[in-house]
Amino acid sequence: MAMKFGLACVSFQKHPDDERSFEQIYDDLLDLAVLAEQVGFDSFWLSEHHGVPDGWLPSLMPVAAAIAARTTSLRIGTGIAVAPFYDPIRLAEDAAVLDILSKGRFDLGLAVGYRQEEFETFGVKRSERGGRLDEIVEILRAAWRGPVDHHGKYYSYDGVDVTPKPGSKTVPIYLGGIAEEAVMRAARGADGFLSSGTSDFETLAERIDKVRAAGARDDLDVCVTKYCFVDRDGDAWGKYKKSYDYIHRLYVALTSGELEGLYSASSDDAAIRESLQQEAAILGTPAEVYEQIRRMQDRIGDFHFHPRMWLPGIGRKEAETAIRTFGDDVISRFR
Repeated sequence: MAMKFGLACVSFQKHPDDERSFEQIYDDLLDLAVLAEQVGFDSFWLSEHHGVPDGWLPSLMPVAAAIAARTTSLRIGTGIAVAPFYDPIRLAEDAAVLDILSKGRFDLGLAVGYRQEEFETFGVKRSERGGRLDEIVEILRAAWRGPVDHHGKYYSYDGVDVTPKPGSKTVPIYLGGIAEEAVMRAARGADGFLSSGTSDFETLAERIDKVRAAGARDDLDVCVTKYCFVDRDGDAWGKYKKSYDYIHRLYVALTSGELEGLYSASSDDAAIRESLQQEAAILGTPAEVYEQIRRMQDRIGDFHFHPRMWLPGIGRKEAETAIRTFGDDVISRFR
């Protein structure tokens, strides 16, 4: 295996200070996917949330299809789709069609989810999320092989046939999470592991060591998402901090369920720096960013790095410059 790079776009959010319409934001971010392919990224990743004031990205499959239509070699992945919110057969159908449209470039990343409000919206008990994910993975793999005969705790099917089947015969399934159970679930039955980078590096490395040690396959695609920004002039911090502060506060609000006051709040520079240090974010010049990624590679071996270079509030031109710089000055050094 060699190092791989996937742009973690994650969301199509509208920052409260952004004057663009959602139509413009979606167009701009689809263009960033095209640019990512042009400068050497291997993949492009999306995630979902529901009922978030800034829009997040509530519908993954249409956006994945739009990216597939605009690109030729870039893999498109959901990182992640919240499995318990989906009907398994419909999800199998959507993934199969995306595989066909993209000519085998779609990766289905799944996880259990965490927001209580979203579980209530979809009428699913949060306590059932792990069991539902396990059954859904089993149903998906069966659906892409032949008729589904499945009788589980949450889903039951007698000879249901998903057609058409994926053109690639199957769709790679990636599983994400940070809890011990999530790590072991990925090790047991996934094609790839989506590891959140929201922890210090040694904790992250130990998690990856664990999933590789327990893995059922030697070619498990280990993916690491990190807050990341590169700037040739050495001002990565200045160009990233406002958007990072916003997204960090949003995650805190999503976890707590307290979204009120999010748009009016802000943090001082010291608090933002401390948070970025805790996240082990990768910010700097191309040389500095390259060295930080290389040190990760020295510790954990080759992996699939997902830099989160666009956040709500970062303008199109700044994002384009950073993505192009990362491709030209960082990815190229690993090839």
